[in-house]
Amino acid sequence: NAHRALGRDKQAIEAYRQAITHNPADPWPHHSLGDIYHSQQQYTPAETFLKQALERYPEGPEYNDERAIDWDMLGDVYRATKRPKEAIAAYQQANQLDPTLARAQYSLGDVFHSQNQLEDAKAAYQQAIILEPDRPETYHELGLVHQSLGEYEAAQARLKDAVAYQPDKSAQAASWNSLGDVYRTQKAYKQAIEAYRQATQLDPQFAQPWNSLGEIYEIQQQTAGVVDAYQQAIALDPSFAQPYHNLGELYRRQGEYDQAITYYYQAQERYPADPAYNATRAIDWVGLGNIYRDRQQNDQAIAAYQQAIQFNPDEGWPYHNLGLIYKNRGAYNQAIDMYRQAIERFADDADKAVAWNNLGNVYSTLGQMDEAIAAYQQAIDLNGEYAVPWHSLGLVRAGLNQNEDAAEAYRQSLKRNPDYLPAWSNLGDAYRALNRSEDAISAYEQAIQLDPDYVWPYHNLGILHEERADYESAITAYRQAIERHVLSEQKAILCDRLGNVYRIRSEPQPAIESYKQATTFDPRYAAPWYSLGNVYAMQGQDREATEAYNRAIELNPADPWPYHNLGLLYERRQAYEQAARMYQQAIMRHASDNDRAISWDSLGNIYNDLGRYPQAIEAFREATRLNPRFPLPWNSLGDVYSAVGDYKQAVEAYRQAIDLDPDYAWPYNNLGLVYEKMREYDQAITIYQQVLERHTDNHDRAVSYNSLGDVYVALRREKDAILAYEHAIQLDPDYIWPYNSLGNIYEKRGQHDYAYALYQQATRRHRQRPLAF
Repeated sequence: NAHRALGRDKQAIEAYRQAITHNPADPWPHHSLGDIYHSQQQYTPAETFLKQALERYPEGPEYNDERAIDWDMLGDVYRATKRPKEAIAAYQQANQLDPTLARAQYSLGDVFHSQNQLEDAKAAYQQAIILEPDRPETYHELGLVHQSLGEYEAAQARLKDAVAYQPDKSAQAASWNSLGDVYRTQKAYKQAIEAYRQATQLDPQFAQPWNSLGEIYEIQQQTAGVVDAYQQAIALDPSFAQPYHNLGELYRRQGEYDQAITYYYQAQERYPADPAYNATRAIDWVGLGNIYRDRQQNDQAIAAYQQAIQFNPDEGWPYHNLGLIYKNRGAYNQAIDMYRQAIERFADDADKAVAWNNLGNVYSTLGQMDEAIAAYQQAIDLNGEYAVPWHSLGLVRAGLNQNEDAAEAYRQSLKRNPDYLPAWSNLGDAYRALNRSEDAISAYEQAIQLDPDYVWPYHNLGILHEERADYESAITAYRQAIERHVLSEQKAILCDRLGNVYRIRSEPQPAIESYKQATTFDPRYAAPWYSLGNVYAMQGQDREATEAYNRAIELNPADPWPYHNLGLLYERRQAYEQAARMYQQAIMRHASDNDRAISWDSLGNIYNDLGRYPQAIEAFREATRLNPRFPLPWNSLGDVYSAVGDYKQAVEAYRQAIDLDPDYAWPYNNLGLVYEKMREYDQAITIYQQVLERHTDNHDRAVSYNSLGDVYVALRREKDAILAYEHAIQLDPDYIWPYNSLGNIYEKRGQHDYAYALYQQATRRHRQRPLAF
């Protein structure tokens, strides 16, 4: 005892061991050795000697106080060696032996608190205060327990008591810091800031309140002071991990990824080697994974998320975010597994709803629409205010051509989030599919009002205006979309569409410029080359058209239409064999029977021009088989039968064309010509008059008047013939044949000057007239 009083523990231990050698039954040297080893945190010998002391005390209540002290120390040993059940039993034994031992009650409260047995902890601390009302630490810990139980008024009162009883300023600062935490939990941010500042004043070297101040400033969205507060915490305690973590989170949200990465890794280096910090470590790894994912450094992102899972296997977000990466990589089964793992771990229904929505997206990508719809419905059921799954459901319904259901889903999404841009844009698409043009325009305009830089409403407005033949508005919308698109591929698509609008408006030069701009934005995009070929062909620039079509074929050899239109070019140049090869190439590539019918009809025309009538008939018949509702090959069949003198078959073919399309003028005129050849002039006149009655196109009417004039000439009704030819010229001054026919009449009459003038008109218009394409 003398050695110990002088602080000479080594000599004291030797003396106590000598005492035990002389009298092993004496409890006191065992007690004293246990006490020394307890104070030195040598828990194994402390446990041994304290138990030996307890075995040696004489029976009787007069030694209960000593027993209580040893049980209390033994409780400390169990607690330090992570044996909480044994610690609780030891402290309870001490309290039973000496109900006035406040320290044992306090320690019992600490163990209950560490085991989250909060009501038991509260009772123990309250008993400790009764036994020792002046001990400030008990009020502090009881305040923390009240806070964990949500008893905030009581927590405030006890922490204020701790401050009042605590003479040490550093300890006062700790209680003020905890009081700030209580106020923050209650969202009483002003009082929280005052409490944290009080802590910093009482202990200027205390880092924790500075970190807490930074967190409060972030909650209040105060840009000023946040970084300074965290940096002050770091300056005071460079080993304190939390402000590094918070700076990492802050810089990640601000998109300053390099700084965020630096602070995340610094936080990882500073966390104590304690499983209690694993959850925060996992948060940092998730943040790092998110940064790498945003930077499309997916291998690093996957590694980071896997680290997060290693530290906290029960956290849902790393699984969820791995699902995002696997989906984008096309590893759909892995994505599904990750989302389901996340759903199992999420405690919050709102988080589960996010995972169900993204799981639905995977099923949608896989074309498993029933599973996708079920997943979206799960998300909706879990979080009725979540707008995104309603929008996702709308996309699936639109993909299934269930446009009414799609529109309703988008409206439900907007009901929950009126500022959700994609829902407004896609609602416009649904209305466009339902032919509700005005509603579609309103939806697109609402999206534009919410975000004038959001590209898709302009993009889709352009398509809608083009479909409505409102070409001026289409041009404006397309140009605005082209300015806003980030991807050059999308710019190319819209430049091609813009060129198409100009072509429809008979503005070839702006069309050509738009198509060329499309090829600049995306040199591998075939469509604008095909479109360029069409414009050049319409302009009669056959060489440029041929080059453009060949470029389109080079870029996309599977597209049939450049071959088909090259065939039209060769046909126009009377290069019939080359034209036939192009049509045959198109036929091999067409995906639909209707498209194949068009190219078969054109191939039949080539055979007809070459006088290969059996092959022409076979081609036209194949076209009618592929598309029985296509009138053009029936008209062409009539032409072949007429050419070979099979007028009966010709009449049947022309009438079939007329039945299929009563507004198609050419079979009427051709039928009239057959009746002329058959000298059935009355029938011919009737047919031509039907054209004049039914059709409003000036050129079609001019052709019929010219044919009618020819019949009148054959019937020697010269006056009626002249009137018919003059009507033809009046309707279409660029149509050459009525000039020629009138010239014939006046030439036969001997009116050579008049005839000569008419022939000149015909010749001049023939030279000026562009070839049709």
